[in-house]
Amino acid sequence: MLLARAERTGSPTDLEEAARSGRAAMDQLPASHADRGAVLSSLATVLQRQFETTRRGDVIDEAVDGARAAVDLTPEGAPGHAKRMSNLAIVLRLRALYTGRTSDLDEAVDLARRSVRTAATDDPERAAILANAGNVLRQRFEATGDPAVLNEAVSADREAVGRCPPGHPLRARCLASLADAVGNRYDYTGELADLDEAISAGREAVDEAPVDLPERARYCATLAIALEARFDRTNLMADLDEAIEVGREAARTTSFDHPDRAWMLSNLAGSLMRKPRSPARLWRRRKPARRSRRGWRRPRPTTPTGLRC
Repeated sequence: MLLARAERTGSPTDLEEAARSGRAAMDQLPASHADRGAVLSSLATVLQRQFETTRRGDVIDEAVDGARAAVDLTPEGAPGHAKRMSNLAIVLRLRALYTGRTSDLDEAVDLARRSVRTAATDDPERAAILANAGNVLRQRFEATGDPAVLNEAVSADREAVGRCPPGHPLRARCLASLADAVGNRYDYTGELADLDEAISAGREAVDEAPVDLPERARYCATLAIALEARFDRTNLMADLDEAIEVGREAARTTSFDHPDRAWMLSNLAGSLMRKPRSPARLWRRRKPARRSRRGWRRPRPTTPTGLRC
């Protein structure tokens, strides 16, 4: 209950209370209790969310230790083993992002792939496991530039979206993950079809997300980046206008002390500066579209997406 509320609100107070409750539960459970793995995995997810807002090294280290212990306590092939591997992959990915520790990312990639292989096709957690794998693989691509890894991430994200019909509680997050993946591929290939798919998925993610979901502001900001990139290619003013609109919403719905607010405001300012003040100015800037891997201005958000299984 506390975890669900903390995830929904993103409140530091709720997260701290959830972490205290998880630790207290662990202290009460005997070492041989069958529920220790589940409690440890939930506690690791709370600590992951807490790290995303505090960036405290001791918090993410505790999250990794708890998620690893949860995997160790769950026999391979047992119910819950795949989702706990997936949760461990996400916290390792997060630690790798902030520390640069390549061994963490290597282990995260291995765990993400194993979790997808071992999750049953009818497992209700499979969509979250696939989306987590997509996030991990996308980070591996950013580190290596291997297009095969990025294609693997796109495939995982597309399957995750396919498993979440409209109205599903994970659909918005899976769509946002897909938008990031095909947006990364546009950066690499310059293929307009990838950018169109990123915009389509991004729009639906924003529409599907509850207005009070903490991640919704990031979905808006990422959609704004993609729309501005397409404006660069097509000079379609409607894309720039929409980019400004959703960029404003991202900034408006992000708290002043949130670590993502600075890059959201920076991107919004850039979009506003590019809006032509007269039709003549738009005509002067017209030139043949140029394919470029640098076409999508992509800041690194400080709160990477990860889904709790």
